[in-house]
Amino acid sequence: MEKEILLYTSISAWSVADFINSLEQAKNSDITIRMNTPGGSVYDGYGAIAKYNEFPNNKRIKVDGRADSFGAYMLCFTDSENTECLDVSTFTFHRAALPAWYEADANYFTEDVKAQLSEINANLRMAIESKCTPQKWKSVTGVSMDDMFSLNSRIDVKVTAQQAKKLGIVKNIVSITPQKLNEIKAYSLDLAAELVPQAVESQTIIKTNKMTTADVKANAEVYAELKAEILAAEKDRIGAFAAFKDIDAKAVLEEIVAGNQFTQTFAATMTVKAMSAQGLANLAAAAAPAVVTPDATTEKTKEELEVEAFEKNLVASLKTQFGIA
Repeated sequence: MEKEILLYTSISAWSVADFINSLEQAKNSDITIRMNTPGGSVYDGYGAIAKYNEFPNNKRIKVDGRADSFGAYMLCFTDSENTECLDVSTFTFHRAALPAWYEADANYFTEDVKAQLSEINANLRMAIESKCTPQKWKSVTGVSMDDMFSLNSRIDVKVTAQQAKKLGIVKNIVSITPQKLNEIKAYSLDLAAELVPQAVESQTIIKTNKMTTADVKANAEVYAELKAEILAAEKDRIGAFAAFKDIDAKAVLEEIVAGNQFTQTFAATMTVKAMSAQGLANLAAAAAPAVVTPDATTEKTKEELEVEAFEKNLVASLKTQFGIA
């Protein structure tokens, strides 16, 4: 039986230790790693890759939302034949770096430190080159590897799902369909059941600076109150985005899946789209009633089906929202 392991957090000593333990517990099964990560520590990430590559049974990686920084490099260190992503998934590549203030100070950013950082980046570059040539990388992304890995600059290279496939980073792209959204929703609900207690505990300790894990579990009233606050905040976040679903459903879904907060910038962008000719046409189509012939079976319009599927399958990226990493 296949088991799913979530990497829905930043890559750190804590999260990788949990990841490795999950792999060990699943050693007698086939596995699927579901990824949605902003990246994190290179050295901790190496541990995750080592354990994943040692796994003896069938394995694959699915990128549900984003794979940024070392999350993107993890795909380069693995067999791309067993990787896939959604058509809305994104990837961000950049060189390994120390804090900007550190690199700006010659007293800290010495030649020895630069040499160590260059060695790490050489390893990361080698991982990319195992998937594609430097020439192809530049032709697809518009940025040369030399520029991206230069210690004289910091460049984020954004890669779409389609570009990732061209570069050989992922093998397959899966379109978001009602069935796929139902699949994501199913494991998101399971994840919520696990995370809400953790989030309640975390916020309780922060608020009181006194309560322990045992205190939280024993205090049903506090637990219920904070659980309601957390879920209400998540519902409000989704509702704010969903208000613009008739203008650009794909953009709205991307924001929700990524766990991003609703901003005035997003609202302004959607408002401008709504005022465009296509935006007005989309709104008109969404508002138009379905046309039914007397002798035909009642059918919903394409727009109604898309909206219905969207509303039924909104995915709350709870782990990102709660900031448990």
